[in-house]
Amino acid sequence: MNDWPDRLKLFSTGLAAVVMTACAGSSNTETAGGEMAPVETAKTLVYDCQELRLVARTGPGELAVWLPEGYFVLGQVRSGSGVRYESDGISLWSKGNEAMLERPGHERLDCRLNRREAPWEDAWRRGVTFRGVGNEPGWSIEVKDSGPMLYQGNYGATRILLLDHTREILAEGVRFTAGNEDHDVVVTFTEALCADSMSGAQFPYVVTVNLDGIALSGCGRHQTALWE
Repeated sequence: MNDWPDRLKLFSTGLAAVVMTACAGSSNTETAGGEMAPVETAKTLVYDCQELRLVARTGPGELAVWLPEGYFVLGQVRSGSGVRYESDGISLWSKGNEAMLERPGHERLDCRLNRREAPWEDAWRRGVTFRGVGNEPGWSIEVKDSGPMLYQGNYGATRILLLDHTREILAEGVRFTAGNEDHDVVVTFTEALCADSMSGAQFPYVVTVNLDGIALSGCGRHQTALWE
């Protein structure tokens, strides 16, 4: 299988519960037990800055950034327009889809927000190693090597979180099977070039999902995370 290149420190958040179902637009998620859990408000951002890709994670009044030099946390400062973060001589100013990165010993870089890559970077930082997506309506599946499997359907309106799964290595891929008293899910990642049916983006895996007898097909990646 094709692993992603080694990356910098993992920015991870935990997932807990067996099954979660949410309505679109809701600010909370209901667990199987009926309790309400707040949805994570922090966001992962990806900027294409000429020769480098900048990954950032928002927080209250701060911004964590991953650069070739290392990992930095920038604090928000006053700005005449847009939003600006600074620390250790590094600054990132953003407004809409545009941004500007300055750092010691380097030329200023103009950046542009890459919304398509943000969900993949966010999943990697949560420890997801396999992720697949499909369309009509939009769905995604996220699988950790050990731990939960998360399915989101109908553009995120449906969320099913299964605590554990079994893994079967195939000749040209891998298959994951999970289930509980309410749902059965079988996900297969097959190594083959796959083009997204809407964006045309290229992926190294064809992904098939069988959810409670409903068959879905899409594309995906295998992502390698560094745990510390």
